[in-house]
Amino acid sequence: MDISRRSFIKWVIAGAASASPFGCAPSNKGGNKLPEAALGSESNKVCHDVRDGLMRSGFPPPSRNVDVVVVGGGPSGLAAAERCFGSDFLLLEKEPHMGGNAWSETWEGLDYCTGSAWMSFDIPEVRALFKRWKLDLPMIKGNDSAHWDGKWIKDFWHKDPDWPAYGQLPYPKSVQDDFRRFLRETAKLDRVKDAEKLDAMTFADLFSGYDGRVKQYWDYFGPSNWGAQTQDTSALVGLTAVHEWTPSERHTFEGGLGMVTRKVFASFPEDQKKRFVLGAAVFAVRRAGKRVNVSFMKDGKAETVSAKSVVMCVPKFIVKHLLDDLPEAQSAAMAKMRYAPYLVYNFCFDKVVWNLNYDNWAIGARHFTDFIPADYATHADGGT
Repeated sequence: MDISRRSFIKWVIAGAASASPFGCAPSNKGGNKLPEAALGSESNKVCHDVRDGLMRSGFPPPSRNVDVVVVGGGPSGLAAAERCFGSDFLLLEKEPHMGGNAWSETWEGLDYCTGSAWMSFDIPEVRALFKRWKLDLPMIKGNDSAHWDGKWIKDFWHKDPDWPAYGQLPYPKSVQDDFRRFLRETAKLDRVKDAEKLDAMTFADLFSGYDGRVKQYWDYFGPSNWGAQTQDTSALVGLTAVHEWTPSERHTFEGGLGMVTRKVFASFPEDQKKRFVLGAAVFAVRRAGKRVNVSFMKDGKAETVSAKSVVMCVPKFIVKHLLDDLPEAQSAAMAKMRYAPYLVYNFCFDKVVWNLNYDNWAIGARHFTDFIPADYATHADGGT
Protein backbone atom coordinates (compact mmCIF):
# COMPACT_ATOMS: atom_id res chain seq x y z
CA MET A 1 0.00 0.00 0.00
CA ASP A 2 1.47 3.34 -1.04
CA ILE A 3 1.09 5.50 2.06
CA SER A 4 3.36 7.97 3.81
CA ARG A 5 4.09 8.16 7.52
CA ARG A 6 2.27 11.50 7.66
CA SER A 7 -0.89 10.22 5.94
CA PHE A 8 -0.87 7.09 8.12
CA ILE A 9 -0.79 9.15 11.30
CA LYS A 10 -3.53 11.42 9.93
CA TRP A 11 -5.68 8.38 9.16
CA VAL A 12 -5.10 6.93 12.62
CA ILE A 13 -6.09 10.09 14.45
CA ALA A 14 -9.11 10.89 12.29
CA GLY A 15 -10.45 7.45 11.58
CA ALA A 16 -12.39 4.82 13.42
CA ALA A 17 -10.91 1.54 14.54
CA SER A 18 -9.87 -1.09 16.91
CA ALA A 19 -11.84 -7.36 18.23
CA SER A 20 -13.72 -8.72 15.30
CA PRO A 21 -14.47 -8.47 12.39
CA PHE A 22 -11.01 -7.99 10.92
CA GLY A 23 -9.62 -6.89 7.57
CA CYS A 24 -6.39 -6.82 5.62
CA ALA A 25 -5.54 -4.37 2.85
CA PRO A 26 -3.03 -6.00 0.47
CA SER A 27 0.12 -4.34 -0.84
CA ASN A 28 -0.05 -2.14 -3.89
CA LYS A 29 3.60 -2.58 -4.93
CA GLY A 30 3.96 0.71 -6.79
CA GLY A 31 0.44 1.18 -8.19
CA ASN A 32 -1.58 4.35 -7.65
CA LYS A 33 -4.97 2.82 -6.98
CA LEU A 34 -5.48 1.34 -3.52
CA PRO A 35 -6.50 -2.33 -3.61
CA GLU A 36 -9.84 -3.51 -2.34
CA ALA A 37 -9.78 -4.57 1.31
CA ALA A 38 -10.42 -8.19 2.25
CA LEU A 39 -12.88 -8.42 5.13
CA GLY A 40 -13.73 -11.36 7.32
CA SER A 41 -15.23 -12.24 10.68
CA GLU A 42 -16.07 -15.11 12.95
CA SER A 43 -19.57 -16.55 12.57
CA ASN A 44 -21.87 -15.85 15.51
CA LYS A 45 -25.26 -16.91 14.11
CA VAL A 46 -25.57 -19.95 16.38
CA CYS A 47 -24.55 -17.80 19.37
CA HIS A 48 -27.29 -15.27 18.58
CA ASP A 49 -29.86 -18.04 18.08
CA VAL A 50 -28.98 -19.48 21.50
CA ARG A 51 -29.19 -16.03 23.09
CA ASP A 52 -32.59 -15.43 21.49
CA GLY A 53 -33.98 -18.80 22.65
CA LEU A 54 -34.18 -20.33 19.16
CA MET A 55 -32.18 -23.46 20.00
CA ARG A 56 -34.13 -24.80 22.96
CA SER A 57 -35.83 -27.80 21.31
CA GLY A 58 -35.12 -30.70 19.01
CA PHE A 59 -31.98 -31.96 20.76
CA PRO A 60 -30.84 -35.09 18.92
CA PRO A 61 -29.96 -38.19 20.96
CA PRO A 62 -26.27 -38.82 21.68
CA SER A 63 -24.37 -40.36 18.79
CA ARG A 64 -21.14 -40.77 20.77
CA ASN A 65 -20.06 -41.36 24.37
CA VAL A 66 -16.81 -39.96 25.81
CA ASP A 67 -15.40 -39.35 29.26
CA VAL A 68 -14.73 -35.60 28.89
CA VAL A 69 -15.90 -32.87 26.53
CA VAL A 70 -13.94 -29.60 26.38
CA VAL A 71 -15.98 -26.71 24.98
CA GLY A 72 -13.84 -24.04 23.34
CA GLY A 73 -10.50 -24.20 21.52
CA GLY A 74 -8.84 -21.04 22.82
CA PRO A 75 -5.78 -21.08 25.12
CA SER A 76 -7.73 -22.42 28.11
CA GLY A 77 -9.40 -25.09 25.99
CA LEU A 78 -6.07 -26.23 24.55
CA ALA A 79 -4.55 -26.39 28.03
CA ALA A 80 -7.54 -28.38 29.35
CA ALA A 81 -7.42 -30.77 26.40
CA GLU A 82 -3.70 -31.35 26.86
CA ARG A 83 -4.40 -32.53 30.40
CA CYS A 84 -6.81 -35.08 28.93
CA PHE A 85 -4.28 -36.62 26.54
CA GLY A 86 -4.40 -40.39 26.75
CA SER A 87 -8.01 -40.41 27.92
CA ASP A 88 -11.29 -40.53 26.01
CA PHE A 89 -11.96 -36.81 25.44
CA LEU A 90 -13.37 -34.55 22.72
CA LEU A 91 -12.78 -30.82 22.16
CA LEU A 92 -15.44 -28.80 20.33
CA GLU A 93 -14.47 -25.46 18.74
CA LYS A 94 -16.96 -23.16 16.98
CA GLU A 95 -14.50 -21.71 14.47
CA PRO A 96 -12.66 -23.52 11.63
CA HIS A 97 -9.38 -22.94 13.49
CA MET A 98 -7.95 -23.26 16.99
CA GLY A 99 -7.17 -20.24 19.14
CA GLY A 100 -10.41 -18.43 19.93
CA ASN A 101 -9.63 -14.76 20.46
CA ALA A 102 -5.90 -15.62 20.52
CA TRP A 103 -5.66 -16.04 16.76
CA SER A 104 -3.22 -14.76 14.16
CA GLU A 105 -3.30 -14.67 10.37
CA THR A 106 -0.49 -14.42 7.83
CA TRP A 107 -0.13 -12.14 4.80
CA GLU A 108 2.90 -12.40 2.51
CA GLY A 109 5.03 -13.75 5.35
CA LEU A 110 3.80 -11.21 7.92
CA ASP A 111 1.93 -12.59 10.92
CA TYR A 112 -0.67 -10.27 12.40
CA CYS A 113 -3.00 -10.63 15.36
CA THR A 114 -6.80 -10.53 15.12
CA GLY A 115 -7.40 -10.53 18.87
CA SER A 116 -5.25 -10.75 21.98
CA ALA A 117 -1.80 -9.25 21.47
CA TRP A 118 0.50 -9.55 24.49
CA MET A 119 0.84 -11.01 27.96
CA SER A 120 2.64 -10.48 31.24
CA PHE A 121 4.52 -13.24 33.01
CA ASP A 122 3.77 -12.22 36.61
CA ILE A 123 1.93 -15.47 37.41
CA PRO A 124 4.23 -18.43 38.23
CA GLU A 125 1.68 -20.93 36.87
CA VAL A 126 1.73 -19.19 33.47
CA ARG A 127 5.53 -19.18 33.40
CA ALA A 128 5.51 -22.90 34.18
CA LEU A 129 2.94 -23.56 31.44
CA PHE A 130 4.97 -21.72 28.84
CA LYS A 131 8.13 -23.51 29.92
CA ARG A 132 6.38 -26.86 29.52
CA TRP A 133 5.15 -25.81 26.08
CA LYS A 134 8.71 -24.69 25.19
CA LEU A 135 7.55 -21.19 24.30
CA ASP A 136 10.02 -18.33 24.52
CA LEU A 137 8.20 -15.10 23.68
CA PRO A 138 10.33 -12.02 22.87
CA MET A 139 9.98 -9.17 25.36
CA ILE A 140 8.34 -5.99 24.06
CA LYS A 141 10.68 -3.02 24.11
CA GLY A 142 9.37 0.19 25.67
CA ASN A 143 5.90 1.06 26.94
CA ASP A 144 2.74 2.66 25.60
CA SER A 145 2.94 5.92 23.71
CA ALA A 146 0.08 8.43 23.66
CA HIS A 147 -1.06 11.12 21.26
CA TRP A 148 -2.11 14.48 22.67
CA ASP A 149 -3.28 17.40 20.52
CA GLY A 150 -0.89 16.71 17.65
CA LYS A 151 2.03 15.37 19.69
CA TRP A 152 3.13 11.79 20.29
CA ILE A 153 4.76 11.06 23.64
CA LYS A 154 6.85 7.88 23.89
CA ASP A 155 6.56 5.65 27.00
CA PHE A 156 3.82 7.89 28.33
CA TRP A 157 1.97 6.43 31.32
CA HIS A 158 3.71 5.65 34.59
CA LYS A 159 2.51 5.66 38.22
CA ASP A 160 5.61 7.66 39.23
CA PRO A 161 4.49 11.33 39.53
CA ASP A 162 7.99 12.44 38.52
CA TRP A 163 7.95 10.44 35.29
CA PRO A 164 9.46 12.82 32.66
CA ALA A 165 6.76 12.12 30.06
CA TYR A 166 4.26 14.29 31.98
CA GLY A 167 6.50 17.29 31.31
CA GLN A 168 6.11 16.63 27.56
CA LEU A 169 2.33 17.09 27.55
CA PRO A 170 1.40 19.92 25.13
CA TYR A 171 -0.43 21.71 27.94
CA PRO A 172 0.37 24.46 30.44
CA LYS A 173 2.47 23.44 33.44
CA SER A 174 -0.64 23.60 35.64
CA VAL A 175 -2.18 20.74 33.62
CA GLN A 176 1.04 18.73 33.70
CA ASP A 177 1.10 19.23 37.46
CA ASP A 178 -2.48 17.99 37.72
CA PHE A 179 -1.46 14.67 36.19
CA ARG A 180 1.27 14.37 38.81
CA ARG A 181 -0.99 15.56 41.65
CA PHE A 182 -3.65 13.00 40.69
CA LEU A 183 -1.07 10.23 41.02
CA ARG A 184 0.19 11.46 44.37
CA GLU A 185 -3.27 11.92 45.86
CA THR A 186 -4.77 8.64 44.66
CA ALA A 187 -1.68 6.74 45.87
CA LYS A 188 -2.79 7.63 49.40
CA LEU A 189 -6.04 5.67 49.00
CA ASP A 190 -5.97 2.17 50.49
CA ARG A 191 -7.36 -0.12 47.79
CA VAL A 192 -7.35 -3.10 50.15
CA LYS A 193 -8.78 -1.65 53.34
CA ASP A 194 -11.33 0.59 51.57
CA ALA A 195 -12.10 -1.76 48.69
CA GLU A 196 -15.85 -1.92 49.38
CA LYS A 197 -16.17 1.86 49.69
CA LEU A 198 -14.16 2.51 46.52
CA ASP A 199 -16.11 -0.12 44.60
CA ALA A 200 -19.34 1.74 45.44
CA MET A 201 -17.95 4.96 43.94
CA THR A 202 -17.44 5.75 40.28
CA PHE A 203 -13.97 6.36 38.92
CA ALA A 204 -15.25 9.75 37.68
CA ASP A 205 -15.82 10.82 41.32
CA LEU A 206 -12.05 10.92 41.85
CA PHE A 207 -11.38 13.60 39.20
CA SER A 208 -13.15 16.47 40.93
CA GLY A 209 -10.79 19.42 41.26
CA TYR A 210 -8.45 18.33 38.46
CA ASP A 211 -8.16 19.66 34.94
CA GLY A 212 -10.62 17.82 32.67
CA ARG A 213 -7.83 16.52 30.46
CA VAL A 214 -6.70 14.19 33.25
CA LYS A 215 -10.11 12.50 33.25
CA GLN A 216 -10.17 12.56 29.46
CA TYR A 217 -7.14 10.28 29.30
CA TRP A 218 -8.92 7.55 31.27
CA ASP A 219 -12.18 8.07 29.37
CA TYR A 220 -10.33 7.02 26.23
CA PHE A 221 -8.21 4.37 27.91
CA GLY A 222 -11.06 2.61 29.76
CA PRO A 223 -13.29 1.48 26.86
CA SER A 224 -10.42 -0.36 25.20
CA ASN A 225 -9.30 -2.07 28.42
CA TRP A 226 -12.09 -2.81 30.88
CA GLY A 227 -14.87 -1.63 28.59
CA ALA A 228 -16.21 1.63 30.07
CA GLN A 229 -15.56 5.33 30.61
CA THR A 230 -14.87 6.73 34.08
CA GLN A 231 -18.51 7.46 34.97
CA ASP A 232 -19.38 3.79 34.35
CA THR A 233 -16.35 2.34 36.09
CA SER A 234 -15.80 1.36 39.71
CA ALA A 235 -13.27 3.64 41.42
CA LEU A 236 -11.54 0.49 42.65
CA VAL A 237 -11.11 -0.78 39.09
CA GLY A 238 -9.89 2.59 37.87
CA LEU A 239 -7.38 3.03 40.68
CA THR A 240 -5.99 -0.44 40.04
CA ALA A 241 -5.32 0.58 36.44
CA VAL A 242 -3.80 3.92 37.46
CA HIS A 243 -1.29 2.41 39.84
CA GLU A 244 -0.63 -0.89 38.09
CA TRP A 245 -0.69 0.14 34.42
CA THR A 246 2.97 1.01 34.40
CA PRO A 247 6.15 -0.37 32.80
CA SER A 248 6.06 -4.14 33.19
CA GLU A 249 7.56 -7.18 31.55
CA ARG A 250 5.36 -7.81 28.51
CA HIS A 251 5.93 -10.53 25.93
CA THR A 252 4.52 -11.55 22.57
CA PHE A 253 5.36 -13.32 19.35
CA GLU A 254 5.40 -11.31 16.15
CA GLY A 255 1.77 -11.66 15.18
CA GLY A 256 0.41 -11.68 18.73
CA LEU A 257 -0.74 -14.45 21.05
CA GLY A 258 -2.46 -16.24 18.18
CA MET A 259 1.01 -17.53 17.39
CA VAL A 260 1.05 -19.21 20.80
CA THR A 261 -2.10 -21.23 20.14
CA ARG A 262 -0.89 -22.01 16.62
CA LYS A 263 2.45 -23.34 17.87
CA VAL A 264 0.94 -25.20 20.82
CA PHE A 265 -1.65 -27.00 18.69
CA ALA A 266 1.00 -27.85 16.06
CA SER A 267 3.09 -29.49 18.81
CA PHE A 268 0.31 -31.87 19.89
CA PRO A 269 0.58 -35.55 18.88
CA GLU A 270 -1.33 -36.32 15.68
CA ASP A 271 -3.42 -39.04 17.33
CA GLN A 272 -4.63 -36.51 19.93
CA LYS A 273 -5.43 -33.86 17.31
CA LYS A 274 -8.05 -36.24 15.92
CA ARG A 275 -10.07 -35.54 19.07
CA PHE A 276 -10.35 -31.81 18.22
CA VAL A 277 -13.51 -31.01 16.22
CA LEU A 278 -13.54 -27.68 14.36
CA GLY A 279 -16.67 -25.90 13.17
CA ALA A 280 -18.65 -27.41 16.06
CA ALA A 281 -20.77 -24.68 17.67
CA VAL A 282 -22.13 -25.86 21.02
CA PHE A 283 -25.65 -24.61 21.74
CA ALA A 284 -26.74 -26.63 24.80
CA VAL A 285 -25.16 -28.42 27.76
CA ARG A 286 -27.72 -30.42 29.78
CA ARG A 287 -27.65 -33.00 32.56
CA ALA A 288 -28.83 -36.49 31.59
CA GLY A 289 -28.90 -38.56 34.76
CA LYS A 290 -25.30 -39.03 35.86
CA ARG A 291 -23.97 -37.86 32.50
CA VAL A 292 -24.01 -34.64 30.50
CA ASN A 293 -25.29 -34.16 26.96
CA VAL A 294 -23.52 -31.58 24.81
CA SER A 295 -25.39 -30.55 21.66
CA PHE A 296 -23.66 -28.68 18.82
CA MET A 297 -24.09 -27.65 15.19
CA LYS A 298 -21.68 -29.18 12.69
CA ASP A 299 -22.00 -28.67 8.91
CA GLY A 300 -25.54 -27.38 9.37
CA LYS A 301 -26.72 -30.39 11.39
CA ALA A 302 -27.34 -30.78 15.11
CA GLU A 303 -25.39 -33.49 16.94
CA THR A 304 -25.11 -34.57 20.56
CA VAL A 305 -22.29 -36.22 22.46
CA SER A 306 -22.66 -37.72 25.95
CA ALA A 307 -19.91 -37.26 28.54
CA LYS A 308 -19.14 -38.00 32.16
CA SER A 309 -18.01 -34.39 32.62
CA VAL A 310 -17.68 -31.16 30.64
CA VAL A 311 -15.04 -28.44 30.88
CA MET A 312 -16.42 -25.05 29.75
CA CYS A 313 -13.57 -22.98 28.28
CA VAL A 314 -15.65 -20.13 26.87
CA PRO A 315 -16.56 -16.69 28.34
CA LYS A 316 -18.99 -16.68 31.27
CA PHE A 317 -21.57 -14.57 29.45
CA ILE A 318 -21.77 -17.34 26.82
CA VAL A 319 -21.79 -20.19 29.37
CA LYS A 320 -24.84 -18.60 30.97
CA HIS A 321 -26.86 -19.28 27.81
CA LEU A 322 -25.60 -22.83 27.35
CA LEU A 323 -26.24 -24.34 30.80
CA ASP A 324 -29.80 -25.00 31.97
CA ASP A 325 -29.38 -25.60 35.68
CA LEU A 326 -27.03 -22.90 36.97
CA PRO A 327 -27.74 -21.71 40.53
CA GLU A 328 -30.00 -18.65 40.40
CA ALA A 329 -27.45 -16.30 41.96
CA GLN A 330 -24.72 -17.45 39.60
CA SER A 331 -26.97 -17.12 36.56
CA ALA A 332 -28.00 -13.60 37.62
CA ALA A 333 -24.36 -12.57 38.05
CA MET A 334 -23.47 -13.91 34.60
CA ALA A 335 -26.45 -12.12 33.06
CA LYS A 336 -25.03 -8.79 34.21
CA MET A 337 -21.94 -9.24 32.05
CA ARG A 338 -21.88 -7.28 28.82
CA TYR A 339 -19.88 -7.73 25.64
CA ALA A 340 -18.96 -4.67 23.57
CA PRO A 341 -17.44 -5.79 20.24
CA TYR A 342 -15.39 -3.38 18.18
CA LEU A 343 -13.66 -3.49 14.83
CA VAL A 344 -10.08 -4.49 14.24
CA TYR A 345 -8.51 -3.28 11.02
CA ASN A 346 -5.32 -4.99 9.86
CA PHE A 347 -3.44 -2.90 7.31
CA CYS A 348 -0.50 -4.56 5.59
CA PHE A 349 2.22 -2.32 4.17
CA ASP A 350 5.30 -2.97 2.05
CA LYS A 351 7.40 -0.40 3.92
CA VAL A 352 7.76 1.03 7.43
CA VAL A 353 5.07 3.56 8.35
CA TRP A 354 5.25 3.50 12.15
CA ASN A 355 7.91 2.53 14.66
CA LEU A 356 7.38 4.55 17.84
CA ASN A 357 5.91 1.98 20.22
CA TYR A 358 4.19 -1.37 20.36
CA ASP A 359 0.96 -0.01 21.88
CA ASN A 360 -0.03 3.47 20.72
CA TRP A 361 -2.95 5.45 22.16
CA ALA A 362 -4.76 8.23 20.31
CA ILE A 363 -6.33 10.42 23.02
CA GLY A 364 -9.24 12.47 21.71
CA ALA A 365 -9.71 10.66 18.39
CA ARG A 366 -13.32 10.44 17.26
CA HIS A 367 -13.63 6.63 17.48
CA PHE A 368 -10.13 5.24 17.70
CA THR A 369 -8.66 3.53 20.74
CA ASP A 370 -5.16 2.22 20.05
CA PHE A 371 -3.04 0.56 17.38
CA ILE A 372 -0.25 -2.00 17.40
CA PRO A 373 2.41 -2.64 14.73
CA ALA A 374 2.26 -6.41 14.22
CA ASP A 375 6.02 -6.91 13.81
CA TYR A 376 7.21 -4.45 16.48
CA ALA A 377 8.38 -7.12 18.92
CA THR A 378 10.80 -8.46 16.31
CA HIS A 379 11.70 -5.24 14.49
CA ALA A 380 11.45 -2.52 17.14
CA ASP A 381 14.61 -0.91 15.77
CA GLY A 382 13.56 -0.87 12.13
CA GLY A 383 10.25 -2.50 11.33
CA THR A 384 9.25 -4.18 8.09
